[in-house]
Amino acid sequence: MRPGLAPGYQGRLFGPAIHAGPCWWRVVDAAGTRQGAHPNLVMVVGQARALAMADGRAWIVASDDDAVSVTYDGTRFSVLPCGPGWPATTQRILAKHGLERSN
Repeated sequence: MRPGLAPGYQGRLFGPAIHAGPCWWRVVDAAGTRQGAHPNLVMVVGQARALAMADGRAWIVASDDDAVSVTYDGTRFSVLPCGPGWPATTQRILAKHGLERSN
């Protein structure tokens, strides 16, 4: 599977329609199960972090269907593709807070 396309989603022949409302994100697992959409990226990154720590990989999909995969190799998180905007913000959140454990 190529990065940027979450399980259960299909590639687009044409670009998405212009989204007029606020952006939202959701977490998707390897089976294509979609969690509820949320407008708070930090909360969604936390959900993806937990899933990636448990399963090794999770996807975050934006309201325009752009997606990144979040992987965890036991020592660090990676976000692919990690371009500008919310993907880079996701990478920064995980780099700063991803390995912290709550007691």
